[in-house]
Amino acid sequence: MTSHRDRAPLGIQYTSALTRPLKAAEDTARAIVHTIVEDGLQVGEKLPSEAKMLDYYRVSRQSLREALRLLEVQGLIELKRGPGGGPVVAGVDAAHFGRMSSLPFHLVGVTYEELVEAWAFADGQLAALAARRVADEAVRTSLDLYLEVRPSAPEGVEIEEYVDLHSHFHHTLGGLCGNKALELTLTSFRLIFSHHLLFELDPRRLGPVVEREHADIARAVLAGDEELSRKLSEDHVHTVANYYVDAATGRSLDALVEWR
Repeated sequence: MTSHRDRAPLGIQYTSALTRPLKAAEDTARAIVHTIVEDGLQVGEKLPSEAKMLDYYRVSRQSLREALRLLEVQGLIELKRGPGGGPVVAGVDAAHFGRMSSLPFHLVGVTYEELVEAWAFADGQLAALAARRVADEAVRTSLDLYLEVRPSAPEGVEIEEYVDLHSHFHHTLGGLCGNKALELTLTSFRLIFSHHLLFELDPRRLGPVVEREHADIARAVLAGDEELSRKLSEDHVHTVANYYVDAATGRSLDALVEWR
């Protein structure tokens, strides 16, 4: 097999594919999503039985099952097997959104270095937007927690738990931007990098630096300083990316983003 350096990746296409007629299964999947939204179904709630959905949506069993599989692949529902099983609402997860994005990223030749550039831009924008909304009480209340540098997690804490702990700051910041479309798409870059690369190392060693930089970003946001918030967030991303390169002997960021 040839490496990605030997052959050009697939090009990015700009077509009218979104305007093509939906297949029966796709149309049914869309109808199920509308039901979830209109009925206000929450994460963990079950969808109706197959028999009820066949009657309600007026489609074949094959189209219904394909529709449910489409929604499962996209992480929107979970198909539980066995007695009492069936389709269950799984919610919208930025990590799953990132996983779906990683497939076209890989095919068009996006490298982890490009992903870091996108991540730095994204986090800078999110921080700047949060700073713009500093008058909102939710912004002040949410970021007060990060103003003081807390003790870093002990070595005994699992790496996944430690990453989740520090990811909470970025989840909070993303949620304060005031735009759900930006929150979902822009936070996915960080999640791809974290899930693909950071778990290969021991990020706990970076703990004290991360704590300080989170506190600096929080102070800049709470001061309403958009430009400083953007710069500190971008610098923070490069701190984490550079740590990966320095700590991962023989590794670089020029590999293609994998689909995981």
